[in-house]
Amino acid sequence: MVHARFDEFWPRSKDQSSGSVMVMTILKEDAMAAVEVSTTSSLEDRLVASATAALEIFSIHLGRRLGLYRALAGGAKTPGELAAAAGIDPRYAREWLEQQAVAGFLLVQDAGAAPDRRVYRLEPGAQAVFTAEEDPRHVSPLADLVAGIGMTLDKVVAAYCSGEGVPFADYGTHLMEGQGAVNRPAFLHDLVPSWIGAVDGLIDRLSHGSRIADLACGVGWASIAMAQQIPGASVIGWDTDAGSIETARRNAAAAGVDVRFELANAAAMDREGPFDLVTILEALHDMANPVEVLRSARSVLSEHGLVLVADEKVADEFTAPGDELGQAAGFGSVETLDVDAGFFQLHVLRNFAFSSRRHYPKVVGSNPNPRNKICDEKRPWITTWAAFFLLEE
Repeated sequence: MVHARFDEFWPRSKDQSSGSVMVMTILKEDAMAAVEVSTTSSLEDRLVASATAALEIFSIHLGRRLGLYRALAGGAKTPGELAAAAGIDPRYAREWLEQQAVAGFLLVQDAGAAPDRRVYRLEPGAQAVFTAEEDPRHVSPLADLVAGIGMTLDKVVAAYCSGEGVPFADYGTHLMEGQGAVNRPAFLHDLVPSWIGAVDGLIDRLSHGSRIADLACGVGWASIAMAQQIPGASVIGWDTDAGSIETARRNAAAAGVDVRFELANAAAMDREGPFDLVTILEALHDMANPVEVLRSARSVLSEHGLVLVADEKVADEFTAPGDELGQAAGFGSVETLDVDAGFFQLHVLRNFAFSSRRHYPKVVGSNPNPRNKICDEKRPWITTWAAFFLLEE
């Protein structure tokens, strides 16, 4: 860093311009050095914080995988009591409990007690995050998702070198189950009333013996929700991952819902169409050939059928391929609407040019479901679910 005394900023000669250049040069170098130090310091802090957060994520994954949070949801416990309830070693129970308390995830009743006599508990809000599977605040499955990615990094490294992909199945059950579990509250409680319901009259249209295809259905929660909440709807879920389809069938059986789940890609829908609604939820961005998938979905629509795509929202400065993707798939027009007071964006893709005879209001409206408020306040991460595409036949 360059420093200078005040008298050095003032030119000693009559050449005022030379003195000005010297002052400006010193100040510029000083400022650039300060920015560099500040940026480096911020980067260092960020990496250290990220490493700490990553380790916390892995500790949460351990707690979920070993059933430690479920055991604590049954009541406060000492390390020995937790070890007995979860079937783990007492010393590991103590280490995990101490780490969770230091991280602020658990409460300890008497921190000054002997290590093996301390009592730890989950407060009600933490139970929602860690154990309440259908609560909008239940985001702890993200830890399983991240752990699954971490376990597959060697294959990702190889893919970077070869240019090939890494199949979803290679990420294992942790990613599959984590993704399904973190989506479960939104799919079960918001998909039909808030997302599908945002399209005026759509639920009524679907409530008279409609046929629905859930493409890339994963472990099936969206398919189950539509079958449960749309009267008379016949729902088929499609996915190319065998583990996901097997899990979806078990979830549907446990829920007592009649939903078909098929291990097949989008092209297989030709044998089953037409459909009144095709959904692609939080999946299009993972597909190697999204245009072909959208064409397949478009080809199996009934006369007034729709394709609903919900995917991550991107910042306004970065233009996602939504509009161009719709045009490439053969739809005639693309219209963007705001829903839920701007919380979501709705893209309506049609086979014909937009006209006032098929009008959608600029603001489709908000759903009175009280869970929406909880999602806004307690699940800020859900804002990534803010892009909707409606493809209309």
